[in-house]
Amino acid sequence: MFGWSQRQAFREGSLQALFPEAFWVNPPATARLADNKLFQQSAAASLGFMTPPSLYTNDPDEIRAFLQFHGGNIVYKTFPAAAWRNSEELLACHTVCISEEDLVADELLAATPGIYQALVPKLYEIRLTLMGTQPFAVKIFSQDTEKGKLDWRRAYDEIRMEPTALPAWLVDTCILLMKRLNLVFGCFDFIVDTTGNYIFLEVNQQGQFLFVERYANVPLLDAFSQFLIQGRSFSWRGRGSGIRYEDVVESAEELSNAAAMEHVSNPIPSVSE
Repeated sequence: MFGWSQRQAFREGSLQALFPEAFWVNPPATARLADNKLFQQSAAASLGFMTPPSLYTNDPDEIRAFLQFHGGNIVYKTFPAAAWRNSEELLACHTVCISEEDLVADELLAATPGIYQALVPKLYEIRLTLMGTQPFAVKIFSQDTEKGKLDWRRAYDEIRMEPTALPAWLVDTCILLMKRLNLVFGCFDFIVDTTGNYIFLEVNQQGQFLFVERYANVPLLDAFSQFLIQGRSFSWRGRGSGIRYEDVVESAEELSNAAAMEHVSNPIPSVSE
C-alpha cells in the first residue's frame, strides 16, 4: 500500500507540473472526494434525488435498530470498493443482503464503519454514462437474472441491457450533480422501483463503461474518443470516427496481457466474493 501511494503521488504530481492546463477525466483531487459514497449521496439528496434510507455508522446498537426497523433484512455496502488476495485468487465485496443472524460481534461492527441501506424492490435498473452533458443510458434487467437481482455485477453471464431514454429532469439533475462534484465524466446507477420512482444509488466518477457497448450496442468508445479530443465542451451527434469496441477489444486485450506479463508480478486472474 505504501508503494502504491508513492507511485500515485509521483504520477499525479508529474502530470500536474508538466501539463497544468490538461483536460482531466476527472481532476484527481475532486475525484477522490466524489468517490466518497456518503458525500455524493448527501449531494444527490440536496438536489432532490430520491435515495434509499441509509445509515452510515459503526455503532452496533444503531445497526441493529435500523435492521429491525426495516423488517429484518437490509443491504450492506463498503465505503470504497474492497478487494484483497490470497495465494490463489483475488477476492472482492459486492452488495449483500444481511439479517440479524449475519451480524458479527459488536466489537467487530464497531471496528469498521459501513453503509447500511433499506432493501428497495426493483422493476429494473438504469446505468447512465454521462460525458460532459451528453447522456448514454441503458436499462439493466437485473430482476430477470438468477444471480444479479441484488447486484447485477454478479450476473455478467446472463444480464440483458437495452438503450433507453430518460426523463429530461433526471438527466438535468445528474448534470447538476456532476457540477456540484466538479466532475466531467460519471457513471450513474439508479433503481427503478415497483412504483416507477428513480432511486439514486451512486455515481462512479471513473466507472467502467465499455461493457455497456458490448451488451447494448451503445457507441461509447466512439463517443469517449471524441470526448477526449473535444474536452469539456464535448458535443456528440453520433458522427465520430466510427471506432467500435468489438473491432479493437481483441488487440487491446493482447497488449494488456503482454504488459501485465512484463510489468506485474504473479497476476491472479480469478475473482471471488
